[in-house]
Formats: sequence, C-alpha cells, structure tokens
Amino acid sequence: MTQSNHRKAILLFIIGILCIVFSQIISHYLEVSDLANGIFKGIGFGVLIIAVMNLAKPKTAKPIKVRNDV
Repeated sequence: MTQSNHRKAILLFIIGILCIVFSQIISHYLEVSDLANGIFKGIGFGVLIIAVMNLAKPKTAKPIKVRNDV
C-alpha cells in the first residue's frame, strides 16, 4: 500500500469517527429526530467500514511456482 493510500484510509477513519461523535454531541444538546441521528451514524459507520477495508487491503501476492517433476 502506498503512503498516499494509507493517509487516505486514516483520513476516512478520522472522518467516520468525527461523524459519529458529532451525532452523539448534537443529540445530547439538541432534540434531533431519529432519522437525522440515524443518518449521521450510518454515514459514520459506512465511512469507517470503507477505511478499514482500505487499510486491510492485502498486498499483491507473488504467483506460486508449481513443480512438475512427478
């Protein structure tokens, strides 16, 4: 994984966490509908899943050499 892809994944991870935290803080101080609260949390979890998928992306594997001396 290149350095820029790693930074993008970390940035997505931070954005997802902030979206979920923002939802919690706003719903604590203001009366927010369940729809708005669920949308913010859903977007946050979606971004987190994308970030984890980008971080866990395996490196390209080398092909396996098969010996044919049976």
